[in-house]
Amino acid sequence: MANRIEDEIPGNIQITDAESFYSTLLTLDRDIIDRTTARFTHDRGLTSLEMFPWDETDDTQTHLEADMYAPFSLLANTILRCAVREGHHVHSHWISRANHYPRSLDEDSSLFRPDGCCALGDQTGYCAALDILESLESDDESGGPSSLEQAQVLATIVARYADVRVRYYQPDSGQETPKAHPLEEQVQKLRKCIEDLTIAYPETEYMADGVLQEDLKKRLNLVLNEATETLKFIDGPPKGKSQEPVDQLLERTHQAIRFMYRSLPVFKYCKASRKKLRTMKSSCGLNQVKKLEKTATLWWLRVVAPLEMKPVRDAHSVRVGSAQLLRCMRLVLRNQLDRQFVFGILVCGQYMRVFFCDRSGLLTTTEWIDLHDPEDTKTFVHVVLALSSIKVAKLGWDETMKLHRQSVSLPSRLQFEYSTDPCVRLADYGKSSYETQWAIFVPDEKGSQTGKWYVTVRALSLSQAEVMAGRATMVWMVKELNDDLRTVKEDSSGVIKVLKSAWNRAGSYFQTEKDLRGDVDLKHVVDIQISVPVGLETIQTTKTSSAIRGKIQGYVSTWKDGVGFSERAATGKRKIVPEPSGDLFDHRTALERSDGVASTLISRVLTRTVMRTYGWPIKFFKDRVELVTVLRDNVVGHRELYFKRMVAHRDASTGNVMISVVGRDVTNTQGVLIDLDHAKKADKRCTANMDKLGWDTFWIMMKSRYKSFNNADLALTLWQRCQGDIVQTLALVRWSASRANAFEPGRGIDDSKWDSVQEQLQLMLSFPLLGPNFDLQGHFSEDKNWPPSWVQSQHKSNLEGITGTPPFISFEVLTSPSQPYPTGSLNLRSDMIQFSPVHSAIHDLESLFWIFLYLCLTRVGPGGARRKEFDQSPVGRAPDDPVTKLHTAVWCLFENTSESLAKNKLRLFEHPHLLKDFLIPLMDEYFAPLHQLLIDWWDLLRWSYHTYDDLEQGLIHLKLISLLSKAVEELKESRVDELDMERNDAVKEMTETELERRRVDLERYWSFPAPYDPCSAPRVALEPVSNAASPKAARGGTHIAGASSTAAAQPESPTPRSGPARKRHCGMSDTLSGHRKGGEESDSMSVEGAVKQPVFK
Repeated sequence: MANRIEDEIPGNIQITDAESFYSTLLTLDRDIIDRTTARFTHDRGLTSLEMFPWDETDDTQTHLEADMYAPFSLLANTILRCAVREGHHVHSHWISRANHYPRSLDEDSSLFRPDGCCALGDQTGYCAALDILESLESDDESGGPSSLEQAQVLATIVARYADVRVRYYQPDSGQETPKAHPLEEQVQKLRKCIEDLTIAYPETEYMADGVLQEDLKKRLNLVLNEATETLKFIDGPPKGKSQEPVDQLLERTHQAIRFMYRSLPVFKYCKASRKKLRTMKSSCGLNQVKKLEKTATLWWLRVVAPLEMKPVRDAHSVRVGSAQLLRCMRLVLRNQLDRQFVFGILVCGQYMRVFFCDRSGLLTTTEWIDLHDPEDTKTFVHVVLALSSIKVAKLGWDETMKLHRQSVSLPSRLQFEYSTDPCVRLADYGKSSYETQWAIFVPDEKGSQTGKWYVTVRALSLSQAEVMAGRATMVWMVKELNDDLRTVKEDSSGVIKVLKSAWNRAGSYFQTEKDLRGDVDLKHVVDIQISVPVGLETIQTTKTSSAIRGKIQGYVSTWKDGVGFSERAATGKRKIVPEPSGDLFDHRTALERSDGVASTLISRVLTRTVMRTYGWPIKFFKDRVELVTVLRDNVVGHRELYFKRMVAHRDASTGNVMISVVGRDVTNTQGVLIDLDHAKKADKRCTANMDKLGWDTFWIMMKSRYKSFNNADLALTLWQRCQGDIVQTLALVRWSASRANAFEPGRGIDDSKWDSVQEQLQLMLSFPLLGPNFDLQGHFSEDKNWPPSWVQSQHKSNLEGITGTPPFISFEVLTSPSQPYPTGSLNLRSDMIQFSPVHSAIHDLESLFWIFLYLCLTRVGPGGARRKEFDQSPVGRAPDDPVTKLHTAVWCLFENTSESLAKNKLRLFEHPHLLKDFLIPLMDEYFAPLHQLLIDWWDLLRWSYHTYDDLEQGLIHLKLISLLSKAVEELKESRVDELDMERNDAVKEMTETELERRRVDLERYWSFPAPYDPCSAPRVALEPVSNAASPKAARGGTHIAGASSTAAAQPESPTPRSGPARKRHCGMSDTLSGHRKGGEESDSMSVEGAVKQPVFK
């Protein structure tokens, strides 16, 4: 998690003045702030603040970090009590848990629970009970009447509070009308006692001589006894031994306080967590970490704002404290899926600073709040009171999401509540984040109050939910709800709907997935019903637009393992004061920061997309025919997008190349390309060269330049291929001469070898994959066959940084700035801007190749099972050990840093024999029938890169489709899959298990909202955790707490984000290497000599 933060926050952190921050993000009525501050000050609040975090005159105090949380929580709750007395409603309170988390786990154990926080839970009754306690413990000698009045108040508080909690404690009954809870009977009895006592002893009647009258004593005892019975449901029998009514009243008041406090959901979660966590051992492995995360999730569901403290304010404390705070804030976003943004508080010594994080990054204040400075007291009260009382939507909760209360819902009557509602219980959530169900609103259009509600059946991808600066994509299977929000709408179409929620870029320039795809008929491309922004953008994109951050225009700051810090203090009137040693105050429009990290801060808006396409990631292929068919279909889908919509996908990955079921037969599938989050659209097409030389002039020039060039038919083909461009023609002739060893630098082409040069030209100009009768000129006579022109479109997206999933990105766009493959024929390239390639069709088709290669290297067969070799560590093994070589290959090509990935992909391009001699022998024997397809595909890509102009860009899809279609036919004719099912029990079992998993997956959807029994699902083996990382790790993916036990069934994120790779094991090389036959090193292989026209068999 620390690595993920370091990947996201640098370049996405801003600071602003405190006044703008608090008035915009924590808006609160000034009158209640003033009145609460006045009461807090009157109640010696300033003295308490001056004593925080500890009494400097007390030598017995330890001055430890853990000792700071309880005093701070007490101060904050005191402010809430003052606000309640002023008639202000609060919905949250402050708690300290500094001594209730395990200290002996791994270094990230502190991530799983903060030491203190503001947590949801109505504290009004608790505050009132404290007031009663203080009143009864005062030195008021009149005691009797006061005791009577307080007894009535206390009983009323308990009754009212218990009444509210009845719904919370109500057990599941499985009936339309739940039975009355026993607590209700106690509440009614208690209310009757209060009424009788009030009638018998009106306020004007007092006790004589300070002694309770006998009748009064009986009635008071009756009230207290009934209150005790009510409290037994939480606390058990009373612990007080005294029979005196006043003493019992004090004891009952203490019990009432405990009742108010312990009945809050957050306390129960904490208590359950502590009990379980204490049993864990210090030597913690992966399973224990998962258990810890799952247990801690119970508590994170109710956190409003986490709190992190350090004893002193210095550079180290600020850096470490802010890093720890952000981890807690990140976990809030991970666990609270209906949270759009989150606040956090950092306290260092007597100084406090507030942090805010939405999906655009981090925002904090330039000034610290000095708790010892009376001038800052009102600001402190403002922050505490705002976090505890303003509308939960202003604290980040999404008003367009409601929790499905699974513990009380019936199939015929679903119940939804906001997750912040006091009635929500832990049982209302699912067993994991993936099993938790929501009602989600999708408006008809941007800004519309009308739309449709969808209920989620289960989550498909939540791995990006915690992202603090990015899309934070979440995906669910959904069904549409009727207008009553109680029943599911009947749908006989047989279509499975999927809802994706993502924070896409805001602004008129950026298009939604629906805008990019359009309504035209596109084969093998995701079918999008609607894609619409929901709510406010994070940062203003125009002067008139509304934003979560309002009109705040912050300044770029630095982040390096934490926020920067300066000891310069603000003096006089509050204003923006630079902190040169840590915070850089250059405006965000600067292209480069002084620390070398480009500012990537952008405005985002929550966008919801409903799709009528469902399937499984390509790694869950059932056999080889399906695997290759899905790859081919995705090439077809890519071509449909590319030519009909002029859209480049730019993010082909194992999560976006899908196996989609046709109808309900899980064996009848097709490939579908999904997720257009990273796509770009051109507004112009390439066109024929209107300035080209005429054929007669061209032929005269060629004969004049090359005396031995006498093949007119070849020259005509060359003229058509180069569109009469003489510069491109000369480049092709020179390249062909180099391949024929006929080109001598400084002297030109050797005439004696001209026949060989013409053979190379003929070979290059042929189209073996497109058939002997392919008409090049006729094909490009139609405008629709011309590809998009990214160079002419000049979109901003052409100049963006790396886009896509790093393990599967081409070398040409994996580097920054992008660099072309060294082909020696750059004059042919028509996709270059400032000598850098623009992301176009060939790069996406290369990504599909890397996906194919990755699956062949890492999978053992059908169903997505990962090879057992990844359970074995390469440490201590010889470099030529098969396990070491496999780990090294996957590490070098898919799991290393982006820089190393690029280097190794370039190496494979320059030395293609490594594919056959080094990589293919490492694959499981199941993929043997696909070896030649891998070789031919790579040869096709390399050849196309050498001749990649507008025409090649328009033909490469057709070539690859032909290659893959031929492979599918050969696989079907050879019946390799059928024979494996007959002869290989292991393959048969994997195939049948995968098909059964699909059936259960679909059946669960179609049967919803009927309860789902996880035990009925097949036992699908979990994907083993590799000692090397996976592409999910390379892009920064993590396993979510509480994820389903059938994790193999969860698709990878449709919008992966790049991230740091895992640590390399000892003995593993960072460079892809291999040996030629005979032991000769491969490093000296000639680039030019390695390029040949592929022979497709």
